[in-house]
Order: sequence, then C-alpha cells, then structure tokens
Amino acid sequence: MDAQLIRKLNHLNTQFYNTVASDFDASRQHFWPGWNKIPPLLEQTLRIDHPLHARILDLGCGNGRFGQFLHEKCPHLTLSYTGIDANAQLLQAAEAALEGKIPALHLHQLDIIEALLTNLDFLENQKFQLIGSFGVFHHIPSFELRLSLLKYLLSKLEKNGVVVISFWQFMKFERFQKKVVPTEDTLEKNDYILDW
Repeated sequence: MDAQLIRKLNHLNTQFYNTVASDFDASRQHFWPGWNKIPPLLEQTLRIDHPLHARILDLGCGNGRFGQFLHEKCPHLTLSYTGIDANAQLLQAAEAALEGKIPALHLHQLDIIEALLTNLDFLENQKFQLIGSFGVFHHIPSFELRLSLLKYLLSKLEKNGVVVISFWQFMKFERFQKKVVPTEDTLEKNDYILDW
C-alpha cells in the first residue's frame, strides 16, 4: 500500500476519533477480562529483573483504562507508565483518571502511523518490562506497517519483557460484517473500512 493511501486512511481514522472521543471515553470504562492474564506475566518478568518497579508502555492508551487496571491489580508495584495516543481529548481523560495514582506518569500525543512512515524512533532509548497495545493494530494500514510496528515494539523490551497486543476479529460477527463500507481505494487483502 502506498504512503498516500496510508495517510488518507489515517486522516479518516483521526477525524473519526476527533468526532467520537467523548462517547468513546464514556463507553470504554470497563477492564477487558483477558487483561487478568497480564499481572502474572508482569510479576514473572519483575522477579527475574527488577522487583517491585515496572516500566509500562501503553501504545494507543486512549483514556488510560489499562493504566487504571494495572494500578488496581498490582498495588504493590511502583509503576512507571508511558501512554501514547493520537487523540488529545482521550489523553486528557487518561491524565484525569491516572494523575495521583501512578507515580511516574508520562502521556504523549503522537500520530503512530506518521511516526512509522517516517521511521521516527519515538521511544528513543527507552525500554519496558511490559508493552501493551489494545485496539490499535486494526487501525494500522498495510501489513508492512503492522509488521514494522511489532518489530519496533519488540526492540523496546527489556530482557524477559512481554508484549501483549489484541486483534479485533470483527468478521466473526454478522453485525460488524454489515458495517463494511465499499471503497474505491485499493486496500490490501483482508483490509476493510467499517462504518461506526
């Protein structure tokens, strides 16, 4: 997929989140059940390398609910939490939710797709014990960019660290299949645009 189409799709997605950020924040207040598998993985990593202090990256952090989850489920850990998202309104919600709960809170607004297209090392020399990216990869146009992002995240792990990502399998559900929008653009195989 060429960069022009990638940027066009990214702009469409950015505009969508700018429009629905408030509703999105309000409807994203619960913790995903699968997250309960993560604290034991983190504990195992910390026993090996850095007891009681965990450096976390939440890529596509939205309103910070994964940070809230870790704060509640791992109260004995000192968390250093870096949250990255493209949407300023969701980052404000994350700051309001996490301020005072997480000792080292770092929130950054960044267009991840543009960073990937320009080979920007947006984390520079940082390393993490846990990297989470939930509900992000289905927004990354092109297989190559998704692969680049995964490799980049793996390069930012401490030894024995863990990357946890989710993939939305919307085609398993008829209600989402009906939301697929026909497009004149040539998308890659198994790439779709969905109406909200």
